[in-house]
Amino acid sequence: MAGGRDRPEAELNGVRYRCLGHSGLRVSVLGLGCSHLGTRLDATGTERLVRAAVHAGVVLFDTADVYGKGASEEALGRALTGLRDEVVIATKGRWAVGRGPNHRGASRIHLRRAVEASLRRLGTDHIDLYQIHAPDPNTPIEETVEAIDELVRSGKIRYAGTSNFAGWQLVDAHWHAHSSRRTRLVSTQAPYNLLDHTVERDVLPAAQHCRLGFIACLVLARGFLAAGPDTARDPATLTAKQRAYLTEENILRRSVLARFAAERGLSPADVALAAIVDRPGVSAVLAGASDPQQLAANVAAVGQGLSAADAALLRADLAAVSLPG
Repeated sequence: MAGGRDRPEAELNGVRYRCLGHSGLRVSVLGLGCSHLGTRLDATGTERLVRAAVHAGVVLFDTADVYGKGASEEALGRALTGLRDEVVIATKGRWAVGRGPNHRGASRIHLRRAVEASLRRLGTDHIDLYQIHAPDPNTPIEETVEAIDELVRSGKIRYAGTSNFAGWQLVDAHWHAHSSRRTRLVSTQAPYNLLDHTVERDVLPAAQHCRLGFIACLVLARGFLAAGPDTARDPATLTAKQRAYLTEENILRRSVLARFAAERGLSPADVALAAIVDRPGVSAVLAGASDPQQLAANVAAVGQGLSAADAALLRADLAAVSLPG
């Protein structure tokens, strides 16, 4: 493994688990990203995938109230019937879910409504990890921290985290919670992959300083790193966020990744996941899957990880990529 040894880790039936930040909440190092449940994946496909994940030892399921306008939470809740106590449900709230001015943000009024709505869609009486989906510049962080504390004390959420916060915002939230003796955050989530490692500048150091677990999302760069080196898709079929990865440098880096993976008998997706899961400070990586076979490949990739030598070599090879001339 290239990292990961700075965090308590346990293995059960061949699956790796880590405590999330300073908490005792254990999560599988691979979490299932659920944004496509109930939308691109129908009810039957969702149930097959979710149950295969639980059977494989994946316990972290990450969704949000805006994924599919609530369809993701509904599909996940139905698929987890009879399995609720086996998993960690992580969802998020902050973005607009209605037309009114208080149907968005990280205010007390919106977070309470958002949590209640998520509970109904998920069909559960509590959320294991509730994450503020993004900073809200219009709400004082003190109010958000107080709202989280109230929700924890009411039993509606067990733990709280953030998503897409800058390093200074994590420290700010941590300080306000600590100084006011409110519930402290246990995690933060942000994009982290072989093409985008900006979190290493301030988010990861801040998370480690505050003893927060870090959950890496977009590890496959919206599917870009899972594609073959010669894959050509009409940019018109891609979303704006997917097109952002289509730079000449990134296409060259994807070729480097594909060659590196082929030399080791692995897929590019295997290497992309394994290269991030053991980076210092990372608690878990999120990856979506379209079927149980793809899920099984992801489980195997993070279970094996990369050797320290291979991880260093890959990063050096990618860093050396430059355009001719």
